[in-house]
Amino acid sequence: MRQEDYNYDINNSNRDYGSPPPPQRPYPEPLMSVSDWFWTIILMSVPFVGFFVIIFWAVSSATDQISLIKRNFARAYLIVEIVLSVLLIIIFVSLISLFMRTLS
Repeated sequence: MRQEDYNYDINNSNRDYGSPPPPQRPYPEPLMSVSDWFWTIILMSVPFVGFFVIIFWAVSSATDQISLIKRNFARAYLIVEIVLSVLLIIIFVSLISLFMRTLS
């Protein structure tokens, strides 16, 4: 090996990494404010109306970042509700069958 192979360039002048990336904003997309979330939760809490609002948000097309956030939230909310409903039905049916076996 030659001596040049062992030389170390302190300034790293032989490396070109290009220009640094431009500084990023901490939140490039608009976020939902606290009042947006407040009204979303209040609207979801109204019986029957909240269910239809969630369905509407889940199937709507996202035209901006806020509607995309609401759509994804509504889809996740529906998935959780379906899973909990299935679990509740399973528990209810098993308790009824247990009760019927105890009566026999």
